[in-house]
Amino acid sequence: MIVTKKISILSKIYFLIFMIFFLFIYNNLKAQLHKTIDSLQAIEQNCLDSGMHMENCSCEFSHEMDSILNIVYSNVRTNLNTQQKEAFKQEELIWLKKREINHEESRKESIKEGLHGSDVGMIACNDDAEFVIDRINAIIKKWDFKKIYSN
Repeated sequence: MIVTKKISILSKIYFLIFMIFFLFIYNNLKAQLHKTIDSLQAIEQNCLDSGMHMENCSCEFSHEMDSILNIVYSNVRTNLNTQQKEAFKQEELIWLKKREINHEESRKESIKEGLHGSDVGMIACNDDAEFVIDRINAIIKKWDFKKIYSN
């Protein structure tokens, strides 16, 4: 439990560092965002390697990726006109449905492979985090990232 609390504190510190960098936007935001995600993935992996509360490790990482996605999403929306906002909203609603399906398929596949209990949750959370990372990358690719964050 002490290890989990230390890892949780470390991940919150890394997430806070990410937020600070995000607020003090500089030239290479895309690279910084990916470095932050990589750092958070490393923290998750260290937590998983401890072998303790592994479901919590993956689910916390998934929540952190959700937070990053929400920041990216909010910043994109604030710089779109009304028509673009509606298109972006519809795109997001479609993605959310795909995410829900992906989450359920991940759970079913884990059970089919003979996993049970918290292992199923760990895999589902990790798959969900990866699905969110893919969405973050798709948003960055589709929208002019530097323009969005230089305003």
